[in-house]
Amino acid sequence: MSTSNIQCQRPQGRDAAKRSKGKSSKASKIEPVERAVECHDDYMTFKKKELERYELMEAARKAMEAAKQSTKNMKLYMKLKEKPYKDDSDKKMMELLESALFGDN
Repeated sequence: MSTSNIQCQRPQGRDAAKRSKGKSSKASKIEPVERAVECHDDYMTFKKKELERYELMEAARKAMEAAKQSTKNMKLYMKLKEKPYKDDSDKKMMELLESALFGDN
């Protein structure tokens, strides 16, 4: 095998970089700054939307926790209500649960 038949080619893009090496203008210097500002603006809008989405998810999680706690309180209230003999601590617990579940009437 002879090496004269094999041509060494530069990696793609290197030729273009060599050609544009001498060319320099204000537009090419300003363009990266404008692109960076645009990317930063895009990033900030993305982060703002992400924060809003997080706040909505957090509010939904808190609402689910409150519903879960309310369900637990209702089950305990029903259990205490069905109990035939109630001592003082049971009566006090029922009063607390009634005020939490049904409001202060």
